[in-house]
Parts: sequence; structure tokens; C-alpha cells
Amino acid sequence: MVATSGILTTSTVVCTSKHKLMSISATTLADCSANDGSGTFTVKVWDSDTSTTTGDIEMFRIQTRGNHSAGNAAFNFEIDTHGAIAGKGLYVEIAGTGQVSITYE
Repeated sequence: MVATSGILTTSTVVCTSKHKLMSISATTLADCSANDGSGTFTVKVWDSDTSTTTGDIEMFRIQTRGNHSAGNAAFNFEIDTHGAIAGKGLYVEIAGTGQVSITYE
């Protein structure tokens, strides 16, 4: 059965057992006008059943900055992960300003 994490804005353990990662959807309004990296939004998805990632596999990393045009325009993206297998669970690590939703089975 397909499930969703719902909208996440902070790092969260999504599930604690073997699952298929189906997709990652995210949006950010982070201002990228500064060149110091402060407007960067980063999402890491780990094959981990806890927030401790030492020795665990980083499955995906998405790093972007909002405001790709003018003003404070949102930047949205979705990645189809084709059912990548997470053997331990799914931990989503979020840094910066944005939100993400994970779909898994």
C-alpha cells in the first residue's frame, strides 16, 4: 500500500522498516540572492530507521535554492525514485527553508 510522509519541514524518521521509496516532492522559497549558501535548501533521504546516520546509506540528496527568477518565486521539484529499496527505514534530513513530502510503499 502506498503511503505518504505528509508535508515535512524538519528532519523526520518516516518509517522504521523495509520500504520502497517511490517519490520525493519538495518546494522552497529560500532567497538565493546571497552567494554565501545561506539560501540553500537541502534534502537527504537515508536508508536508516533512526536519525543517527553513521554507517547508513544516503539514498538521495537534493540541493537547490529558490528565487530562480525574480522576486520570491517558489522552486518546486519532484523526483520519481522508481521504488528504490530502503532496507532499514527512511529518514529524511532537511536543512534550510522548504518543505518535502515522501511517497513510499
